[in-house]
Parts: sequence; C-alpha cells; structure tokens
Amino acid sequence: MQQAADYVASAKPVAFKPASAPSAINQAAVNNPRLYREVFGFFYASSLADPTIGYQSWNFDLLSTVAYFGVHVDAWSGVLVSDSGLYIWNNPASAVPALIRTAHAHGVKVILTLIMMDTSPGTPSMCAALQFSDATVQAAVAQVKAKGIDGINVDYETSNTTCYNRRTGAPESSQSLFTAFIRNLRAALPAGSYLSVDTYGGSAGFRSGSVYSGFFDIGALAPYVDSFFVMAYDMEYSNWDSAPLNCPKFCMSPTAPLSNYEFNDQRVSAEYRAVVPASKVLMGVPYYGRKGCVAGTPSNAPPNAVATSVAADGYLDA
Repeated sequence: MQQAADYVASAKPVAFKPASAPSAINQAAVNNPRLYREVFGFFYASSLADPTIGYQSWNFDLLSTVAYFGVHVDAWSGVLVSDSGLYIWNNPASAVPALIRTAHAHGVKVILTLIMMDTSPGTPSMCAALQFSDATVQAAVAQVKAKGIDGINVDYETSNTTCYNRRTGAPESSQSLFTAFIRNLRAALPAGSYLSVDTYGGSAGFRSGSVYSGFFDIGALAPYVDSFFVMAYDMEYSNWDSAPLNCPKFCMSPTAPLSNYEFNDQRVSAEYRAVVPASKVLMGVPYYGRKGCVAGTPSNAPPNAVATSVAADGYLDA
C-alpha cells in the first residue's frame, strides 16, 4: 500500500471507458469513427500472440487506443531495460508489427507503456529514475518514431517523497520531478502524439486547495496530458476499516464499488472532474475480482475472517 493520499492499484484492467468525449487538445491522426467516447485497453507483451486472448481475438471496432504493457525504465540510467518486454516490442518476428498494422487499419491508436514502480522506504529507485528522466524521454521518443506509433502511456507508481539532487544535494519532491518529466516528454514527442498518465483513484481528492499530498499533482499535469488513466480499482484495500464494513482488520469488499463505500467510482470521478475536464478522465475497469478463503462455516463467517492470502481472479478464469 502507498500512503493514504494515493491508494494503489496492483493490476491493470483489460479496458476502460471515460466519462466524456476524447480530449481535443492533441488528437493523434489515427481515429476510430465508430466511437463517440474513448475506449482504451492495455495488452500484455506475453499474451499478444495468444490466439485466445491476443490481438487476433479483439474487436478493434470497439477500441480507440491500445497500450503495449510494457517496457521498464532502469532507475539508475533512465534508459529502457533490456528484458522480455523490450525484446518482444523490438523483435520484428513478434506479433507487434502486425498488431500495429491491424490497429491502424481500424483507426485505433497504439501507444507504448513506460513502467517504473518503487514502494521501498524513501523511494530511492523512483528518485533516481526521475533524475535521469532526460534519458527516458529520449528513449521513449525514439521508440515512437521508430515504430510509427501514436504516443506514450506512463505507468510510474510510488509515493511522494523527498529526493536529493545528485549534483547539488538540494531537496526536491518526487511529485515535482514527475511533473517535470511529463512536461519534457510532451515537448519532445512528435506533434499530435497521444500522452496518457496512469494515476491512483484517490489522487485528485487528497489536496489542500491546489496542493496535492500524493505523488501525482493532477492540476499541474493536466496541461501536458491527453488523458489520465484512473486506476479505479483495488479500493478494498482502503475501504475495509470504514463504513459500511468497519472491520478491525482487512476484510473482503468490492474492488471497484460504484457507491456506498468510502472510496468508490462515483467519488473518484467527481473528484477528478472537479480538477480537470471530464474528457481527460478515463475510468479504469477491473476485469478481475478478489478471492480468499474464510475460517469456520462460510454462512456464519464474519467479514473479517479471511484466513488465507487474497488473490485476484481474472474475468476469463472466473
């Protein structure tokens, strides 16, 4: 878990739909005329060629943007990590070239997800990655140009902490460094590129005036992004100790409740729309739920009686 200001999502959804029409500030040339709202989906590198769930099984007429998930950023250099994600992305014999051609033929944008996550105390890896972000910007833009894709999705997940400039030793917040990274990425991307940032469900709500306490400064990021992919799920990890459950320890509840619980989709949507245009708010839909075993007789088990570790159950498996 992150700090309370940013309750965290741990799994990507298959697709999501925003609250309003797509952003008009920087539309990519590719556009699906069959849709009047944006429908954005992530796809895993490892399953792209799978005939059951890979790109050949998708209905592209119901999509506007797909994001390759993804390539990792090396914390101590800012360049892309040479792991399986980057290998598949750059392998001409993989399904990536065919996916790009198929998507573009249907008017669907293709973007690349940059991944950096750090939940360790003081977030040293995130601080380093953000301080080397010039290299990340250069690498990301090179991929956009080389593949002829439509933009970048940024999935950086951490808490807001104090970093120390590696040259001067001066303190600087990871929040401000991330905003600068996104601003510089926008400036470097080709004109018309699509830029999306993945943010926590609580990011727009935990603020005092215009000051945000979490990692994402939604107001400061808004001028540079076409959309906020809101991770509107995993809310059970923030709702268990408040009404209507009031459990003494973690207990099961909906991963993305529409209402009723302290953190819910209606609240998240309203908090974001109070800060940025609805056209930039994309609500992440979780195609999974949580499961766990309870102690005692199930029909009489109290809600805090989860006796095993909690796991995610995907839509197809369920």
